[in-house]
Formats: sequence, C-alpha cells, structure tokens
Amino acid sequence: MVNELVFRAADTATALEKVQDNLGENAFIIEIKNVGNFVEITASLQEPVAVKGSAKTAPKNSVLVLSKRLQENAALGTGKDNTDLETLADFDELIPYKPTPSEIGAEQGLMADTDIENTVKEALPHSGLAKEKRLDKDHSNSAQDLDLSNNPNESLLQETDPKDEDIPFDSNVPSAELALSEMHDGQLSFGDLLNIGLTSEFIKKEFSISEFSGSITKDHLVNTLIRTFWDSSSRRILDVYYNIVLLGTPGSGKSTICAKLMQHYSLFRQDMPRVLQVSPDKIFELDRLSYFARLFNFPFEKQQSFKSEAIFQVEKQLTEISWEYYFEFFEAIAQQSKHLPHVKLLLVLPASINTGSLAEVLRVSQGVNSVILNKCDYGRITIKHLMMLYRKNCKIVGLSGDTEVNEPIEFVDEATMRGFIEYVLDSNL
Repeated sequence: MVNELVFRAADTATALEKVQDNLGENAFIIEIKNVGNFVEITASLQEPVAVKGSAKTAPKNSVLVLSKRLQENAALGTGKDNTDLETLADFDELIPYKPTPSEIGAEQGLMADTDIENTVKEALPHSGLAKEKRLDKDHSNSAQDLDLSNNPNESLLQETDPKDEDIPFDSNVPSAELALSEMHDGQLSFGDLLNIGLTSEFIKKEFSISEFSGSITKDHLVNTLIRTFWDSSSRRILDVYYNIVLLGTPGSGKSTICAKLMQHYSLFRQDMPRVLQVSPDKIFELDRLSYFARLFNFPFEKQQSFKSEAIFQVEKQLTEISWEYYFEFFEAIAQQSKHLPHVKLLLVLPASINTGSLAEVLRVSQGVNSVILNKCDYGRITIKHLMMLYRKNCKIVGLSGDTEVNEPIEFVDEATMRGFIEYVLDSNL
C-alpha cells in the first residue's frame, strides 16, 4: 500500500512510541509482526481502503488503543517482551468495526444484492437483527430500507429496545422496598413472626393464627413473650425456698450469682444461710466463692465429693454444684424429688451461650425450669434461645448484667421483663 511506513524496535512498546513520534496518535496500524528478535509495525497516515472480501482494518486512533493495552499489561506485571502480538493486534476484538454511512453508500453501487446482505451482517455481528429472510424477500428495496443519513446501528436497535414509556406499570402492585409496617399496616403475619425467629408451634399455640390467615400487633407480641417467659413469683423465691441450688456450665457465672444472692441476704434479710460448694480441686483455679463468703461474712464449706445428704437435708443453704457432679446430682434428685419441697433449682446461663451448648445443657438439666441469665452486658439472648427455653417450659427469674459483685441479684418484675423482651426484639424488628 502507498504511504505505508515500517517501524522496527526491540519490543512492541518502543515500536509504538516510534509510530507516535513520526506519524502521530491518529496513525493507522496495518500490521504487527515479529522479525527475528525485533518487533516490526507497519503504519500509515492514510485510512486503508477496504478491499472486497478482505478482513476489516484497524480503527482510527489504534495507536492509543495499543498503548493503553500495553500499559494495562505492565500494571498487571506483564513484561513488554512477553506481549502476545496476535492478541494485541486483534483490533476487531478491541473496538468493533463500524462502517460510516458514506462507506455504505459508496459500496452500494458496486455490490450486488447479496453483497448488501453480507455488509449488514458484518456491520452488526452481534445485533441479531439482520434477518436473512427479510433481505431475501425484499432485496430490491434494500437500498430504501437502509437509512444512510443515520447510524445503521441506531436505526436497527430501535426495533427491539423498548422505551421507558412502553413499559407497563401497575400502580396497585406494592413496591418490594416498602417497610414491614407499610406492607401490613403495623400487623405481623405468620411469615413475619417466622422471620423474627419464632417457631410455628409457638405461633399457632400462643397467637392462634395459621400460615395464611391472621396477624397480630407488635404490642401483642411483646405482651405474649412477657407472659410466656416471666416467672411472676420470682421475687418470692427466697421467701418460699430455703435451699437454693445453682447449676450451670463452667464459666457461666455461678459463683458470681451466689455472691449476689449473699449480698441480697445481707441487705434485705436477717438470716444468713450456709454456703456450700461441691467441686473438685482444680490446679490454678481461684476459689472465688470462698472469697465472697468471707467478704459478706457467710459460713462456707467446700466438698470435693458429692454427698446428697449434705445438700438436701439442710434447709437454709446456698449450694453451687460443679459441672463434674452434674449427673450424680440429677440421679439423686430423681430419687428424692418427692421429699424436696424446700429446694429450688436455678439454672445459670450466660447470655453469650450458643444454641448448640444451650441444647445440651437443657437436655441434661431435666426438671429445671427456672433460669437466671448472666453476663447480659456481654452477650445477647436471641429469639431462637427463647424458643429453646419454651420447649423445656423454662421461665426467667433473674437478670444479671456484669461480672462484678457490685449489686444484689435482680429478680425480674414486669417492667424489667418488658425492657428485656424489647431489647431482644430490637435486632429483629
């Protein structure tokens, strides 16, 4: 071709720089190839003339396109000498070839009807709008069907791309982004309650609604949860029962709760029960309960083996059972349950307990239905935890926030329970 220049360099980037320096950024790249240890680029200032049946030539500003590709490869850590020249020179992949209206008009007089059909297919390789049947049936009027004054891509794409006003809109269909209260006017349906974490058994029994009918308000939900999980007699526990037995996993805070019970006796009662700890000796473990007993001036005793008579025959006593004697304790309870009207079992659970551990604790704690939630400042009981307590008919009698013994145990009343339930629901509603 006339006015074609050849630039040779050690690598592609240097050869492209030579093309830009000599011909400018608008030069047309004709060919890139390896010649021995060099890269050879053929370029021209004139736009290549399309030859019938030949491959499409590079688009305008292809020097900039190639330079940008080389910069991207360099940013990804690809060396200049390792550049794939065949991929780099694939201009049809970089920018789709779009003939101008003048080119289509100039070629129409020279091409046959079949050539016009091929030109439309090549101009729009991905549009899928060049219909062969239409061109075969009406090839005599194909020149009139093509609007040469406009971009052929735009005229053909208008046939399938709908405009905004053509899309039907039903104002009666609710938006998916509407809030829960806007969708149900403040009512919670069966599905909403399931999403909160309630079980279908609880919903049907406590609210008397089914999967597809019925709803409740949030106030109804809160009041029902209070009624279900609040032990209204919790503040009379120390008046009715004289022997309080604390159970729970290691680290649940049994010693802390026992110390808060001691503080409660010191502030509000004149009698001081004995403190008994049934636990084996453990290396490097501080005897916190012994320290609290001396702090509040309570009589204290520690037993390293389980003796049921030491627990059940004494009336006024605070007892902490270690996890190591859990099964022995419940075997003794099963044998003497009819003769223990003065014994109250309290299960101490940390608020951070996971559902798997809670399921195991509840499984082995048969007959224990009074729960003290401890460390509430460091974890949050979820609705799923409450549903597990519901299956075991457990009720909450006490709440404790921190791990310090700076205030007596708080046996819950209705106001405290309401605040607790709303706190639990806060992350779900």
